[in-house]
Amino acid sequence: MNTALKILVVDDDALGRHNVVYFLRLEDYAVDEACDGNQAVLLLDQVKFDLVLSDVMMPGLNGISLLAHIRSVAPDIPVLLMSGFTPGEGKEIIKLGAVDFIMKPLDLDVLLSKIRRVLDPKC
Repeated sequence: MNTALKILVVDDDALGRHNVVYFLRLEDYAVDEACDGNQAVLLLDQVKFDLVLSDVMMPGLNGISLLAHIRSVAPDIPVLLMSGFTPGEGKEIIKLGAVDFIMKPLDLDVLLSKIRRVLDPKC
């Protein structure tokens, strides 16, 4: 995998976020992290990301609002949202512009498969 591919992981659950960041770095992705949508917006202003992986439910700027912000300022950045709520929520999230949705607790193999499919459609 090309380490030039940069992923931003946004989640207010510090332990879960750190675990995902660690896993993705082991897969040779360059990963930055944000603890909420507001911090993510600041990072998005400074860094060009190839993918944003964000939780839906966060205090302050939640994942849906973050998705709307990204669609308005950088519509080419794919956004993959994750949530511990009902699978039906995923269909609504995709209608709002997310490239995909994954349920929490995360299955890291499924997450990696979804990320690879978005970042390298030939796979």
